[in-house]
Amino acid sequence: MQIARIALASVLLLGACKEKKEEPKTEAKPAETTPKPTETAPTPTPTPPSPTPAPPPPTETKPAETKPAGGFNTQADYEAKANELMTQLISVFEKAGTNCDKLADGVSKFADQHKKELTGAKEFEKANPDAEKQLTEKMKPRQQELAAKLGPIMQKCQAHQGLKTAMLKLEPN
Repeated sequence: MQIARIALASVLLLGACKEKKEEPKTEAKPAETTPKPTETAPTPTPTPPSPTPAPPPPTETKPAETKPAGGFNTQADYEAKANELMTQLISVFEKAGTNCDKLADGVSKFADQHKKELTGAKEFEKANPDAEKQLTEKMKPRQQELAAKLGPIMQKCQAHQGLKTAMLKLEPN
């Protein structure tokens, strides 16, 4: 504690000393800067600003052509189905509340009912490598909604074997 007091006192003393040194001095003679009458100062010539290089022309990158696969003809079809399935899956979690058995049963039924769409989505993603990335960007708000609803029950049910098995069914081979 003594060291802190000494340090604080030193800082205050140094600050006071600086203030005294910064007081204005008595009048000082300004140096003569005007040229003598016989000499003429050279007139500075303004230099024009250097032109900034033009930005390169935009390169048109056409999105990769979507290849129909897995029952989806376009990226929009794929995204619409993903949105629909996300809504249904959120509903499964809401209905289960915090009952792990009910959740496991609901997820298992959901996976069984939508096996064709889940498998088709996997095929579409395989044929269109950017499809999943594009979907992920668009679905971030929905994924956050799902995570908020999933969080508490997934924490409670993380060791529930039935739920683990049901969740594996969501990832088709």
